[in-house]
Amino acid sequence: MVATQFENLYSAAARMLWLQDYPSWRVDNSWPTELRLSWQNLENILASIGSADSTESTEIDPSRYFISLRAQIGGQPISHRGIVRLWQSRIYNGSGFLVGRDTPIPNNYITPGEAVLIPEGWHLAAMAALNELQSRLAPGRPGATIDQSSEDLSNLLHNSANLIRTAAGAPSMEGHEMSDTISQQMFSLQDIPDWEARYDELRKVAGKAISAIPSDYLQPDVLSAAADVSKVLGGRQESVWTERADGLNPAVHMVSTTHFTGANRVPISFSKAYEEWGTYLTQGKSPTGFSEYEPTLEWDPENPAVIVSKDRALMIAEAMGETSARLRPGITTSMIHFDGFLVGRFMQEEVRSGSFLAAS
Repeated sequence: MVATQFENLYSAAARMLWLQDYPSWRVDNSWPTELRLSWQNLENILASIGSADSTESTEIDPSRYFISLRAQIGGQPISHRGIVRLWQSRIYNGSGFLVGRDTPIPNNYITPGEAVLIPEGWHLAAMAALNELQSRLAPGRPGATIDQSSEDLSNLLHNSANLIRTAAGAPSMEGHEMSDTISQQMFSLQDIPDWEARYDELRKVAGKAISAIPSDYLQPDVLSAAADVSKVLGGRQESVWTERADGLNPAVHMVSTTHFTGANRVPISFSKAYEEWGTYLTQGKSPTGFSEYEPTLEWDPENPAVIVSKDRALMIAEAMGETSARLRPGITTSMIHFDGFLVGRFMQEEVRSGSFLAAS
């Protein structure tokens, strides 16, 4: 019973922070000091409980590791913290793709092999896939086993990720062999040697974080999530995790988006998402690279597109590949560790930032 309450409290507290979307408690000095520090303490304890950074195991625990990639050296699983470091290293150390040249006329030119042109509709579908990954990696999200109806969508995302890899000059990923090594012994909070002491610590920190929360600083859903944390602290045994729509089942529906029927949110099935995303990802132009120096392109409303650096293109491809792997039929996950928050935040800040150059 206590172990279940520990997991429920971890899930509820992690979801509360995730719903705030931007981690204002880290940087916003307009927050009352006591509130800001209590949320920082809550984030720190959630991140420290069962955190994973490296492993000697060849099996992959999807609650804390990417399931579609392995380290190039040693072949070990890459943790959620590790994938963020990998992406940061590529992007922050990249040289960019624009260079000044005098010929044929003085201008900024796109460097061959350093950028990818992505049609606007294709790009929108790719961003939707990354949005789904962010929601699948929401910290505290309960585990699920993916239904067979996801196969077409999973394959579509896998093939689309390879199109970006090819455009960026990177090798394709063959099949879903990485997700064949999912660990059968997934992480549980009860695996922590001192889990009872950590549970007591989390109760104290979470209780302080939800006390006297001023609504002006928080997203509306966060206030409801704080009430859920209070329910768990009060002894509620059942999970308080809430999806975007009534009847939404992560095993058969998308978790990042819904449709509206009148004023009601309606879940979107995997097959429906396949139809909608397939319209953009399989019809018309695909992502392409640059084989010669080309001047920066003017916006063309008839053929809207974006240009993204090779490093960001590879990150988009890897994130789409991970979405594909997590939607593979039969894949089972346990509760997502707080480190999933790091992946989602990095994608929001970097992949979907204003770093894309409009082009024709």
